[in-house]
Amino acid sequence: MACRLIGSLMRSTWKTANRITYHRQLSISSRLQTILGSPHPDLDIRKQSLPEYLFSKLDEHSHRIALVDFESGRSFTYSEVKEYAVRIASALRKLGYKKGDIVAIHATNSLEYAILLLALPAAGITITASNSSFTAEELARNLDLTEAACVVTTPTLLPVVTEALISNFKIQTNIKDIITLGDVSGYKSIKTLMEDDGSAFPEDLQVDCENDIVALPFSSGTTGFPKAVMLNHRCMVANLQQLSYTLTTTPDDSFIAVLPFFHAYGMSVITYYAFAGGNKLVTLPKFDPGLFLQAIQNEKISLLHLVPPMAVFMVKHPMVNDFNLSGVQRAICGAAPLGETVHEEFISRLNINLTQGYGMTEFGPASIIDAIPASIGTVGKPVPNTLCKIVHPGTNNLIKNVGESGEICMKGPQLMKGYLHSSEATNETVKEGWIHTGDIGYIREDGNVVITDRVKDLIKYKALQIAPADLEDVLLKHPDIQDAAVIGIPDERTGEVPRAYVVRKPNCHVEEHQIQKFMKDHVAEFKFLRGGIKFTEAIPKTPSGKILRRTLRQEFLKSS
Repeated sequence: MACRLIGSLMRSTWKTANRITYHRQLSISSRLQTILGSPHPDLDIRKQSLPEYLFSKLDEHSHRIALVDFESGRSFTYSEVKEYAVRIASALRKLGYKKGDIVAIHATNSLEYAILLLALPAAGITITASNSSFTAEELARNLDLTEAACVVTTPTLLPVVTEALISNFKIQTNIKDIITLGDVSGYKSIKTLMEDDGSAFPEDLQVDCENDIVALPFSSGTTGFPKAVMLNHRCMVANLQQLSYTLTTTPDDSFIAVLPFFHAYGMSVITYYAFAGGNKLVTLPKFDPGLFLQAIQNEKISLLHLVPPMAVFMVKHPMVNDFNLSGVQRAICGAAPLGETVHEEFISRLNINLTQGYGMTEFGPASIIDAIPASIGTVGKPVPNTLCKIVHPGTNNLIKNVGESGEICMKGPQLMKGYLHSSEATNETVKEGWIHTGDIGYIREDGNVVITDRVKDLIKYKALQIAPADLEDVLLKHPDIQDAAVIGIPDERTGEVPRAYVVRKPNCHVEEHQIQKFMKDHVAEFKFLRGGIKFTEAIPKTPSGKILRRTLRQEFLKSS
């Protein structure tokens, strides 16, 4: 009842605000009269748990193919997806897992991974997922923060999981079980869970839509270690409804899932959205150019979810000409800004409608989506029930001039509950219901939003997020390093790569190759210092001790 009351009050507030701003948006001139609203009508956000919302959709499409593993050819119908989700939820209950427990997934994309994303919340269990390329130390840190009770992993990643649990990283973990997505002697298998009779499935699970957490994906961690983002039932169901209205797909559309399920986008915008729409979802464990194109051709994929490096590949690589991609009706690119030249070349070369979207783990993760035909250079307009404003960084004063840049702030029912164990960080990011994105942008006269820069110092390598503070923390563990700073530098092929500035300790003569080897032993491959290392006498900082990354970037650009 509390969930319904809260949801009703919040929806009323957003609806009133959206109605006012929408009408004003239609006559945008040289000044913004108020906050930017969505061009779409408000939706009645359902007061349902995520499993309740999705299970009803699965029943509508029970005979359709839901999941296809492209490499093996295995597939499940929606009827089978629901049945296996019920069995897994029941089996976990029998193993002693209860509502509110947390299960971590450390794996690459697979059919069983997708089903787990439905089974765990159906059992009242919270999902947390980690990057499958993490080192044992990085994984252990995530397990410690979330207090996960169980890890689900693949046989190939099992050594990383076991090392994370037994090595001395000065990190405590609470893991009781390891479940493998494949048969490994001595370990529980997902196959065994899928053979359960379903008798312990919690049919009458009581869910507080506002306070019960579906998933704990991780934020970028720009000012420290990545934070676990609490996504409740309310925000996830809301964003699925917003996407369903905005994208207007039909059950006959098919998607490809090569973007990882551990990311909020892969989890929600791809997997949950496909489940909600009765779509066929074709999985690949990683991006392999040939397999990716072959899957699009053979499975007649109609909607592509891309990140900029994938779009660049499709524009530049000659092998694309060897495949028939005529079934693709639309592509959506997100995670990082897409250059206008690449955007235009993609459309002209492939004759595919490519639009951009914008969002963040903490808000959506899809909150602004461009319409067809694309407005080159913009991410589009807010999805239903969503407000957007531009404020002066630092002062938070509302910017009313069209085309004037400032920090993008957003408000809507897809807002996270907060950061796990970090109310201070939550209060710094969310103020009076508005999330401060840390991104710089402006609103054009036509009401489209343009992203121009970032307040945050996040490095985006192939659309994967790298926190400079994360790498700095590792560098400072080296016995010969006194101080360090990391910035992202431009890279035409991958977007950005990390570059380190290092101050040696007195009388120490550590060389770049030694530091590179040290880093490779401590961080995931995508975090390697591909931008190189420069030794310096001091790291530029503010009086309060904050690293002046802008100064370092300017120095690099001058020297290059």
